[in-house]
Amino acid sequence: MNKNVKNILIAVVAIIVVAVVGFFVYNNMQGNDISKLEVYNYEEDANFVKCLDMEGVEFSYPSNYQSVGTSTQPTFMDPDIAGASVNLVSENSQNLSLENYIKLSIDSIKQSLDVQGDIEQKYINLNGVKAAKLDYVAKQSGVDVKITQVAIIKSGKAYILTVGCLPDDSEKLQEKADKMVKSLK
Repeated sequence: MNKNVKNILIAVVAIIVVAVVGFFVYNNMQGNDISKLEVYNYEEDANFVKCLDMEGVEFSYPSNYQSVGTSTQPTFMDPDIAGASVNLVSENSQNLSLENYIKLSIDSIKQSLDVQGDIEQKYINLNGVKAAKLDYVAKQSGVDVKITQVAIIKSGKAYILTVGCLPDDSEKLQEKADKMVKSLK
């Protein structure tokens, strides 16, 4: 093979490798760029208290909520809105990206719950951390429940904050629910 042809082939292959690597690096950076996501920042509220029980992860809930959970699975109920609750669970994220974790979670939700309609999904900038927010209605024991979940991955664990209520009560709970979601950090 002619030396010039060989050098040209090596140069073309090198350019292709650099372009492919650059493409993947660019896409990975874009996927993790939270500056373009809707910002959810928590503002302290004197009527809310912090739950600090989860391995350095915290969230706040209204001070009149009643604890019905455990230290490893904190759950709080609204005394004024029947069935309204908030809880936080964690699990090993199996080193998945947030996007892959959410994809698998949505598949699991659809298999294990009777989801009514679509699961609305969006990524948000939650107190400076990329998070996923899901909104959906699921039928449980014959009753529709409106569910909002927000998930973050921290130190190899996924933390999922869930706020639930009856759909008819969602407007009454909306302000509190927004504050609880924004408080996860």
